[in-house]
Amino acid sequence: MRIFPDIFFYVLYHVNISIEFGGCPMSVKSYIDSLCSERNLNMKQLAEQVGINYKTLNTLVNEDGRLMNPKQLALFSKYTGKSKQEVFYDNLKDDDLSDACTKTALLYIGKKTCEGWIANIDIRLDTKISNTRTANYAGILHKKRSGNGLTVVEDWDQLKVDFWEFYYKGKLKDEEEYGRDTIARTFANERKYISSVLFFGLQRLCTTNLNPVNYHIVFNRDTEYYLVKDYFPKKMNMGFECIYIDENER
Repeated sequence: MRIFPDIFFYVLYHVNISIEFGGCPMSVKSYIDSLCSERNLNMKQLAEQVGINYKTLNTLVNEDGRLMNPKQLALFSKYTGKSKQEVFYDNLKDDDLSDACTKTALLYIGKKTCEGWIANIDIRLDTKISNTRTANYAGILHKKRSGNGLTVVEDWDQLKVDFWEFYYKGKLKDEEEYGRDTIARTFANERKYISSVLFFGLQRLCTTNLNPVNYHIVFNRDTEYYLVKDYFPKKMNMGFECIYIDENER
């Protein structure tokens, strides 16, 4: 699977989107090297044990901009005893990605990749709602021949940090840092805080030229997930969802 499919570039070209792919060129090289080192194998021996064609594995290792496809993720999942989304995460965790690419977000993107979605990792979009005039997102998902269209993935924890830095960092007395106590002193109640963060996320995304069909915010704590999901807008022209990801799920 190519990380930058032709159909994705077609969409970008025809809607005139300014977009950058953050971090370094991604590959599975460090992941494969790690497996070989742990098991004292060369790459050809690893390919035999995993059940993958050696030429295919060599291409994955040496060609930048590649991600394992669902079949390959399944083979390495069976070999390592980890879930397919964990294998997906392990392929990326050592790359120089932006803070937007949290473990929770990458596990979710990995899960969707296994369901046949095409993933583009570490996306930077121009936006009017940002101190730097750009916004980083964990990734964009697209499914060929589907009406679901482009889906932007963002981590709730990172969204909260971005919200705070945009509106409050360096603007409060005594240079208060972001944290639970500061939030409690700044907002009248929790409802006001959650609504403000969600509105910021929506406003920032809607001032880009991407026009996504879906906006998925991921959570790694079920208590916060159940708390926030009740504040999600019910009537929108965009699929707005919150998704809980158990980082320990196998």
